[in-house]
Amino acid sequence: MNINYILIFLSFRIFNCSECEKKDVKSRINCYPEANENEAECLKRECCWSPSDLNIPKCFYPKNFTNYKVVSKDGLNYLLRKEKPTFRPNEILELNLKISFVTKNTLRLEITDPKNERYRVKNMNKKKNNYPLNDYEYYFYVNEDPFYIKIFRASTGKIIFDSSIAPLIYADQYIQFSTTLQNDYFYGLGGPKNNLARDTNWTRYSSWNRQNITHPFYMTVDQDGNSMGLYLQNSNAIEVLSNPMPSLTFITIGGILDIFVYLGPYPSDVIFQHTQVVGTPQIPQYFTLGFHLSRWGYNSSANLENVINRNREIGIPYDVQWTYIDALENKLDWTFDTINFDSLPAIVKDLHDNDQYYIHVVQPGIRNITVSFDQGIQQNVFIKYLNSSENLIGILWSDTVVYPDFTNPNSSKWWSDQASTFYKIIPYDGLWINMNEPLNFVDGSIKGCSVNKYDYPPYLPEMEHNLFSKTICPSAEQYLSNHFNLHSMYGHFESIATNNALRLINDRRRPFVLTRSSFAGTGHYAAQLTRENSANWEDLYFSIPEILSFSILGITQVGADICGFNGDTSEELCIRWMQLGAFYPLMRNHNSLNSKDQDPAAFSPQAQEIMKKALMTRYTLLPYFYTLFYASSQIGDTVARPLFIEYPNDLKTHKIDRQFMVGESILITPVLEQNAKIVQGYFPNDTWYDFRSGTKLDLSKSNYVNFYVTLDDIPVHIKGGRIIPFQQPDINTKRARKNSFGLIVALKNNRAVGYFYWDDGESFDSKEKKIANYFLFFADNQGLEVQRNSYKYETNMILSDIRVYGVDQPIKEVRINDILHENFTYDEINKVLEIFSFKIDMLADRSIEFSWI
Repeated sequence: MNINYILIFLSFRIFNCSECEKKDVKSRINCYPEANENEAECLKRECCWSPSDLNIPKCFYPKNFTNYKVVSKDGLNYLLRKEKPTFRPNEILELNLKISFVTKNTLRLEITDPKNERYRVKNMNKKKNNYPLNDYEYYFYVNEDPFYIKIFRASTGKIIFDSSIAPLIYADQYIQFSTTLQNDYFYGLGGPKNNLARDTNWTRYSSWNRQNITHPFYMTVDQDGNSMGLYLQNSNAIEVLSNPMPSLTFITIGGILDIFVYLGPYPSDVIFQHTQVVGTPQIPQYFTLGFHLSRWGYNSSANLENVINRNREIGIPYDVQWTYIDALENKLDWTFDTINFDSLPAIVKDLHDNDQYYIHVVQPGIRNITVSFDQGIQQNVFIKYLNSSENLIGILWSDTVVYPDFTNPNSSKWWSDQASTFYKIIPYDGLWINMNEPLNFVDGSIKGCSVNKYDYPPYLPEMEHNLFSKTICPSAEQYLSNHFNLHSMYGHFESIATNNALRLINDRRRPFVLTRSSFAGTGHYAAQLTRENSANWEDLYFSIPEILSFSILGITQVGADICGFNGDTSEELCIRWMQLGAFYPLMRNHNSLNSKDQDPAAFSPQAQEIMKKALMTRYTLLPYFYTLFYASSQIGDTVARPLFIEYPNDLKTHKIDRQFMVGESILITPVLEQNAKIVQGYFPNDTWYDFRSGTKLDLSKSNYVNFYVTLDDIPVHIKGGRIIPFQQPDINTKRARKNSFGLIVALKNNRAVGYFYWDDGESFDSKEKKIANYFLFFADNQGLEVQRNSYKYETNMILSDIRVYGVDQPIKEVRINDILHENFTYDEINKVLEIFSFKIDMLADRSIEFSWI
């Protein structure tokens, strides 16, 4: 042992021994997040060292570790200063803290370098504080020496944010802060193959967009059902470390600290508050709610036509056909293979003639043999090497490519021109922007990456071997900043550019864009694809928490590849996945090259009928889905949602991710295991009815209910107290929209309410232009009232079917607008009243009344 080590060790033992000895193991904040932690280096950092189990930090911060202190204050602006640097290189010793009252339930903390401009993410929030000081749902406390901040919920006095548990570290390429959590699990951050409720038992989460997409947002729900959220508005590589205190430590290797703290108090409030900052999700075109069919490996027009025709012939409800890169000419963007897919234009015309739609794929890599490349060179829209005017060159599908810089103002017109030119050849109905992390088949570029602080930063999140693996060099230069700052937003900026391009092509229709890579707020421009999954039962389950997590993040139109992308599915697995996928916000069946066909018509007649039944259920419920998407576009509501969002006070719902809800009214209990004969579901204390039969669930003995299931069953239940709209289904949405509507009234304590939004399914600003209809429904044990708002979208809206669940008394007489109506039945066993064989124009009067005795 050398003399320097001895001196360091003795010095540390003298001044910090007591601080280390009384540190509870669960409260350790990692002082050595790099690999190969060791005692000598730990003590050089003036941190505590204590051997521990594998995942527990051996090196951790003492309570008296060097920290900032407040040296001056001007209103809600604080000047922070650290007397001496710590072990992180290029530490910034003077900082500004700005605290902003964004709304009565959203607080913003911005910690910046006052002497140097650092990259920061712009947000969409335009709202200004208009609340009196005594109306805020939070208050805060700033401790001056050492500096830390605590935020409290005003109604309970509970701490919801507490940075006192660890020092603030703010260096050029290493920024770290910690906060306590309200519970030992949390939600958000994204990432593949995770349960909905994230673990705090010494777990790491990494955020650098690859396919393990992560968003720097989390939400917690405490034991009282109160919820809060935190969004770190930062696009650099981020690592989040959890510990069972419980707490989270955020480490980012660039940018600034721009933190939004949301007070809820309900989970749905937190999501609303977050989407008010990053942007509410778009309301999609109606046809996109139908069934989508896709695969990599159609290989020819003949095979594609065969798949389309065989599914039509057996009457599969089916709206959208996709193609993938095998339909492109040598995998080139804005092309199609004129040899193997020579009849693709005719196929697209046939789809349109049959009220169906077509989605085309593009990728970010542009080859130098295309008109797109030549025009991009002229407009200078491609990403450059560091300190160079030379375009960075990568590899995609064995060919050299350059990468568009979607932050460049010139790229918007260039991209729109490419989209418009190809639209004249193939009039597609939406675009799939794939591999937009962006993917690169070599690390960095064909030249590799140079040695600099961006390509080789002093700290890397543990899950990252390097930042340029299978993507482009972080040092690459873009218009807005370098790729080091912008990588995780590449798909986000491409989504914006593609959305704008489609608006220019058709300024009447809402764009449909599907992206693989996203960032906070991408849901305002695009739908989301989850990771590339596999055809197995495990990934059938994991699709649920993945979709629910994206919903929490503010991306509502999201789906997983139904039946699995990689590998061959089985008939049973595909049936169960189609049944589950019928309730995804985005329903697309898609699989990989060399895998067996998995479109419904590829299976046995029995499987075809079961899949058709699942699809008919989806198409029946599309008016309800569409209404949910409308609410999402207005207030950020989720479409697919975890049970805890509706039942935050029921602690048993907090970790459930094998069931989920569609909106606030429908609960899905899917079959997720092979050869299952029984599936168990948890039902919170409420009134629940079987969706199809109207049978009321008996929860008198237990909230856990076992259902005996055959292959064609998926338990679906509707919550009492709700009224949902439905429509007679058809083979596609365009035809179904012409059919009559119905209502399911599920009574709870002899009451039920609901609402229904309807427009032409494609126009911008339908509500603002008053070309939409909005209905409110009110029911009790004696009748139902349908109220229409003042808007009037002129269309055919005929109400022809009412089903009322939970009618306790036999019904002898039914009246519609006070006129006796004889066509009804009453099921005394299931307590279901059905009123049928009538046609009421929902737009004729401001209200319609049904009564029964």
